[in-house]
Amino acid sequence: MAKLVERVPLRTAGLGPTVTAGEPLTGPGTALGTVAYMSPEQARGEDLDARTDLFSLGVVLYEMTTGQQAFRGSTSAVIFDAILHKAPTSPVRLNPEVPAELERIINKALEKERRLRYQSAADMRADLERLKRDSTSARVTAVEETTSATADMTPAKPAAVSGKAQWGWRAAAAIGVIALAAIGIVLLTGRKPPSEADVPRMANAVKVTTAISVENFPSWSPDGRTIVYYSDQAGNWDIWVTQLGSTEAVNRTADSAEEDWFPRWSPDGQWIAFYSGREEGGYYIMPAVGGMARKIAPCPRGEFYGCPAEWSPDGKQLAYVSGQHVGPWIEILTLSDRVSRKLSLPERPLNNVVIAMSWSPDGRWLAHVRSLSTIAATSELWLTRVSDGKSVQLTDGSKQDWSPSWSADSRGLYFVSDRGGTRDLWRSSIGDDGRPEGDPRQVTAGIEMLRIALSADGRKLAFTKGGIVRNVFRAPLLARRPATWADAAQLTHDEAQYESIDVSREGRLLASSDRSGNWDIYMMSAGGGDLQQLTADPAVDAGPRWSPDGREVLFYSTRTGHREVWIMPVDGGPARQLTRGEAESLYPAWSPDGREFAKEGNGISVITIQGGRERRLTEEGGGSDWSPDGRWVAFASDRDGAFRLWRVPASGGPLERLTEAEGRLPRWSADGKLIYFIGHLNGEPYNVWRLSLDSREERPVTALTGRRGTLGNLGLATDGQAIYFTWQESRSDIWVADLVQPSGK
Repeated sequence: MAKLVERVPLRTAGLGPTVTAGEPLTGPGTALGTVAYMSPEQARGEDLDARTDLFSLGVVLYEMTTGQQAFRGSTSAVIFDAILHKAPTSPVRLNPEVPAELERIINKALEKERRLRYQSAADMRADLERLKRDSTSARVTAVEETTSATADMTPAKPAAVSGKAQWGWRAAAAIGVIALAAIGIVLLTGRKPPSEADVPRMANAVKVTTAISVENFPSWSPDGRTIVYYSDQAGNWDIWVTQLGSTEAVNRTADSAEEDWFPRWSPDGQWIAFYSGREEGGYYIMPAVGGMARKIAPCPRGEFYGCPAEWSPDGKQLAYVSGQHVGPWIEILTLSDRVSRKLSLPERPLNNVVIAMSWSPDGRWLAHVRSLSTIAATSELWLTRVSDGKSVQLTDGSKQDWSPSWSADSRGLYFVSDRGGTRDLWRSSIGDDGRPEGDPRQVTAGIEMLRIALSADGRKLAFTKGGIVRNVFRAPLLARRPATWADAAQLTHDEAQYESIDVSREGRLLASSDRSGNWDIYMMSAGGGDLQQLTADPAVDAGPRWSPDGREVLFYSTRTGHREVWIMPVDGGPARQLTRGEAESLYPAWSPDGREFAKEGNGISVITIQGGRERRLTEEGGGSDWSPDGRWVAFASDRDGAFRLWRVPASGGPLERLTEAEGRLPRWSADGKLIYFIGHLNGEPYNVWRLSLDSREERPVTALTGRRGTLGNLGLATDGQAIYFTWQESRSDIWVADLVQPSGK
């Protein structure tokens, strides 16, 4: 059938993992993954049964026959509204060749009221088999009439091979095989598919914090009655404790003016471990009922990447991460004698920062998250065996997977992921060897979680609900003073995240954002407004940079399964892959002549656009930018213990450190005399700084104070008149809910 769409992603909420036939459809809804395939009862959080799967199968059949998703939208909220309240467009209107009987089957499967839907897979299978039989009969009739007409030397009437006959020729077999195979999951097993039957559901969610502030990183007391977390509600980051059912919370670190984060309750309930900026930074423990905190391990602020310490199940040891700036490892410290041992971690060329960790209740495994940074668009989930340091990779790094938390039996690893389009709870079954058993299963939909923590018995879930909002701003470059918020203008106003920014000579901005539910690349004017989406692939597209002539865009993408550099014309046309190799490639930067680009991945390399010849410049560092005269590549590196700016000859040669201030993301001025960067000195808040290459003077060009949030460390650009940056604000509250296990579990 000419209009049969063969690029349909076969994804349902209850029919297993994603299976893609050819290229997936693009469009407003596809970036939100399995959300568009859920049933009304799933969207409402109700109990599920076999009829839920039949609704999802109806969504698949609708998409196969029309080439469009039944329920579409730019956000999960819009899609949920369509699923609950709106009927999809009639299939025959979108594809006139769809038989009336198939449309009836689809419409019955998509009934929003379960009592009006197919009541069993057997009923739906009978209708599909009947349709397949009739379609085959129509095909045979068409062949016989055509043969007869040929024998009589008389042209066959066109009507003889149209409508249902054409559909039968080209689609009946596909519909029959796929649909009956999916229904067979229910008929042959006698139960719902694993994605629903093997995972619990969340129920009775209650908000436990209400302050206008950030509350994050919850941790349960062993009896499941109290939660500890950190918050800035008192104007400083402190450790707070609240009892379920109480409206009062107690600040446990009010005695210190330093920032305190990432609390973890000990298994015996006596202690709370946390990270603090006191005494140059380190891990501390304090009595859970209140009292003096004491330092147990040093960790300077410049080496701390937001990964909390984790208690061993017996409470006798603490695991924490060291060496983040050179290649991390896990230290396991025995509290009684202060003796520690090291667990080495696999070297990751890019995802070499550990940002979360969780110790399994049986004491065998440490789950941890590896990423490029704490705000990177993707991350990897790993297990490391405590006894011998053997590591197993659980997820491939194509999505954001983080905040691991174990089930009570150590066989299930829960984590937060955006693989379904929104940040939700997922569960992976773990075998004795630490390898995942099957694909991760989605537990919640549309929650927008940030962090999770399971109670000791695995029956309660604490989670942070909220999000990080990061928008684009512009501030003028002033000669006599740093620019303040009074001088700045906000260019985007989304409840979303923007990261990498670049500005062209013509005054057009590029930025990557997750505003559609997926990381894509957008273009707008330097004055804001007229936002235009340039990519719509379901993969992550990020790190865009203009070509010198403004006609093309370099960016990195996960379209191949890991990060590679791609190029595309800005005015339309297919994207083309430029890098291929075992080492991932990201954050490219054009050479001034447009013939080469620098990219990150196992250090910084330069690659020719034509031919792909590569030369290595550094073994580490990132955030690179090319000088306007083509002689230098500036970058940030922590090779001497803290991130500072460096440069290297573009042809290769010795490295030169440029700044005393800590800094990231260097961006050259058009005349090559200045380098702007995100930096700070002596513990002051991050601002935009500039370095004069003539005088070597370093000074801030912004003074962004008095506003909640911080500079995003992946977004910076300049056109010589203004600086463009991202500002990050976190908003979150802590909720608790029951985790209801499947029957018989």
